[in-house]
Amino acid sequence: MVGIALGGSSPLPRTTGAASSTVEHRVYIAGVTGSNPVLPTKTMGKNDQIFYVGLKAFIADKEKLLIVQDQESEQWELPGGKIQTGENTSYALQRELKEEIGEIAQVKPGPVFYVWTRQPYPEQNFYLFLVGFQCTWNGGEISLSPEHKNFRWITKEEVDGIDFENTYKDAIKQYFQTIEK
Repeated sequence: MVGIALGGSSPLPRTTGAASSTVEHRVYIAGVTGSNPVLPTKTMGKNDQIFYVGLKAFIADKEKLLIVQDQESEQWELPGGKIQTGENTSYALQRELKEEIGEIAQVKPGPVFYVWTRQPYPEQNFYLFLVGFQCTWNGGEISLSPEHKNFRWITKEEVDGIDFENTYKDAIKQYFQTIEK
């Protein structure tokens, strides 16, 4: 189990045994309650950042990796998205994959592979804490959401020639380096 604790001192619950491959998220922020809380500015330090948590899927089909092209920016990224209120990470990842690549696509989620942060809009104080899962393609058909205009399966040799959204190129290079070992 992987947990995330931000801004609080509460111990993180852990799971062991057969269910330990399921990843759960918990965010502890001191003094915050409710479904849409106001963050307590007194307890936050001057340099603290607020992060949204996103889940990304490194979906492999042998030596190829699935990427999707954003409709607006036309840059490439990994499928996945943000956790919504009340969701655990397993459910959120499955929901995002169904939304972004379709219900017929058969993907087996695996363990957490890579964790990184991303600032999608450098001019704004907005950050994403991204958790990448190593996933396996089991067949089916890809049907993209309106958020994306295209998809493709890439090899390691193609990475440098692709226009990725910021930070994705490094994450994908790390993926290919890891699977070579």
